[in-house]
Amino acid sequence: MTPAPAGRVQVLHLLQQFNLGGGSQAALRAAHLTAAAGPFAHHLVSLLPVQPNTPLPAQTGTLRLTIAPTPEALLPLLAAADLVQVHFWNTPELYALLRAPWPPARVLLWAHVAGHASPQTLTPALLAWADGLAVASPFTADLPVVQAAPPPPAGRRIVFPVPDFARLDGLAYQPHRGYNVGYVGTVSFDKLHPDFVALHAAVAAPEARFIVAGSGGDWPRLRQQAEQLGVAARFDFRGYVSDLRGLFSTLDVFGYPLAPASYAAAELVLQEALYAGLPPVIFRPGAASRLVVHDHTGLIVDDAAGYRQALEHLYQHPEERARLSANARTYARAHFRADVFTQSLLEAYAALLALPKRPRAWPAAVPGPWPAAAAFVETLGDTDEARPFALSLTAANAPASVAETLAAEARIAAASPLLASPAAGGVLHYRRVYPADAILRLWAGLALAGQGRSALAVAEFTFTRSLGLDHWRVDWYLAQAAVACHADELAQAALARVLAAAPTFAPAVTLAARPR
Repeated sequence: MTPAPAGRVQVLHLLQQFNLGGGSQAALRAAHLTAAAGPFAHHLVSLLPVQPNTPLPAQTGTLRLTIAPTPEALLPLLAAADLVQVHFWNTPELYALLRAPWPPARVLLWAHVAGHASPQTLTPALLAWADGLAVASPFTADLPVVQAAPPPPAGRRIVFPVPDFARLDGLAYQPHRGYNVGYVGTVSFDKLHPDFVALHAAVAAPEARFIVAGSGGDWPRLRQQAEQLGVAARFDFRGYVSDLRGLFSTLDVFGYPLAPASYAAAELVLQEALYAGLPPVIFRPGAASRLVVHDHTGLIVDDAAGYRQALEHLYQHPEERARLSANARTYARAHFRADVFTQSLLEAYAALLALPKRPRAWPAAVPGPWPAAAAFVETLGDTDEARPFALSLTAANAPASVAETLAAEARIAAASPLLASPAAGGVLHYRRVYPADAILRLWAGLALAGQGRSALAVAEFTFTRSLGLDHWRVDWYLAQAAVACHADELAQAALARVLAAAPTFAPAVTLAARPR
């Protein structure tokens, strides 16, 4: 490994996992731009191993990459760095590091999430922990939790990352038959609109073809939904595409419907679409819509009907597509500028370097038998989504509290795909990292049951009981999940335990009397 040149400021970047996503690419872009503009050398640390076939950057005197260091190896890196840049989004691995003992350091927290929807929220404890705060969107800067927090010693600022548009150089529109609507990005319903396929299937444009590219775990569900709706022929599912210029040259519109609770913030691919002159159609809630000027560079809609109408309108009016396309190109070149990005980072670095390194400690956790579940609740902050989890965590076994607890846990079962996600800081993610926590196993079972994945829910509830949480309501959930997957003997045994503990619980009485 090439050593960093003497005399350069050593910036250590902490990433959950180096990958092809926006956070990693923003870190790389920040490293290249600031190393070219000033005396900086950058060391990227991926807390997790990278996925196979992930292209890694060339390591130089001003850019190094360390993958999955042990805690013992990471500690001296933290101590040696002149400043530490934490690329934040809520994951159990990153939060575990934040809660661990740290040497004195200067820390810049760069939030790559919009911050308004659980679990990708910013909390007062998180904001107080850092020396400086950078947010990737003005949407995040306007959040009440950010505005209410005391400014950190090095201040807070918007550091809006921009992609390297060089990979779009030479892009030229390729004439083609039909009307191509493209989506490029994360293919996972913790980010995608839950009705992604149905939204496009409803578009009354006979020549419309919907091209989907990206990486993620929900490709099978997309294909299944298209088959079930009888519209598979209208979709072109391409998987990950490295030649973005080639793909963009064949598109007419960028269809980008995200989930209402999407964590999207600066959205590099949306910036690239605008730069390429592709008018986007996007839903209003969230930070990503701040990148689009309605009826000038694209169309912003409020609901499914609006999305359908927008795509139909652009199909029927190619002159409107041309107007929006020209405006998008001009706007992107004026607003998505590398020099502005670089300057904002240099200012953030200068403010941090003016401070002495300081020790820091995460607020002590409240003692309890299920610390991992408590840590998960803490990451949600004071939000509506956090309350049912907090109530479930602290629920007493007294009969007077059972109705309230059941109602709270029904809300957990109806958690959004993001809040339940297995890889984006959700319940299933925390449960995967902390499998011995009984409450996390309970919540995982509830989330899986709510998704109709009854057999998996049965396993979670069974583990919940074996880990020491054997309140009769766990047996009630187990009985329902067992009935749903036709495990009758298991259901009967669970119901018997419920009725022994709560003989007047009417739903269990009714279920037990149902013929099988």
